[in-house]
Amino acid sequence: MLMRHPTLKAMHSHGAPAQTISRPKEGDPVSDGEMATSHRSGVGMLLHLLKHSRIDLGNPVRELTMVLKSPALLAHKEMLRIIKFVLDTATMGSKLVPIFAKGQLEQRLIGASDSDWADDKDNRKSIITFILFLNRVPILWRSEQASIVAPSTAVAEHIVFGELAKQILFVAQILHSLGIPVQTPVTVHVDNMGAIFMVENATSNQRTRHIDVKHRFLIDLTEEGFLDVVFTNSANNTPDGLGKNVSKEVCQHHAPKFMADKSIVD
Repeated sequence: MLMRHPTLKAMHSHGAPAQTISRPKEGDPVSDGEMATSHRSGVGMLLHLLKHSRIDLGNPVRELTMVLKSPALLAHKEMLRIIKFVLDTATMGSKLVPIFAKGQLEQRLIGASDSDWADDKDNRKSIITFILFLNRVPILWRSEQASIVAPSTAVAEHIVFGELAKQILFVAQILHSLGIPVQTPVTVHVDNMGAIFMVENATSNQRTRHIDVKHRFLIDLTEEGFLDVVFTNSANNTPDGLGKNVSKEVCQHHAPKFMADKSIVD
């Protein structure tokens, strides 16, 4: 049973759809004093939830952390909205029960990556997101701003795929060191054909030469059979709602892939 405040409208998505929180410009109204302190405290609590159980809060909480020093009134209002959403979905949390296929002897890793190209209006850096599953249980997730400006959507997708590949290697090495076999190739879902082409083709040109050396290891991992890159359209790509605020329908479509309702499980 969801917890709902009797006088407040129920929230059905983690952030206001199609809305982004940016750094306040000169002259914009900002929170100060007690309100600013309350804002930072609220964001801290949301970060704790994001780290341990509420993967779906990735994008709105990431945006709020960018304006902690002098939060705009809009940012403070958005924080209150997210807290209301958390209260309305208090029984939701990350899936913890692994799912094994019939006859499965090896641990199965599956990754999915996505990016929102040039999303930050202040510096035009992309938002990169990914989720890594171990036997259908989410064990690693990220929603953050890229460290460089990507000149195209394909490059942004290629960058986040590279970050996910590093995490897959790390987890696989840990499992191997514990004597736990990992099924290969590890499937990675990507929703950009340009990024997939760069991974599957060793040749470079003037558009991709600047990332060829840094991410050459992706081609090696694919050719060695460690990674299997699969195209998945955005509508079915799991991290689609982690890099931007989406509608109720999109949120409810993706959330069950990595979230579970504790009241139903129990």
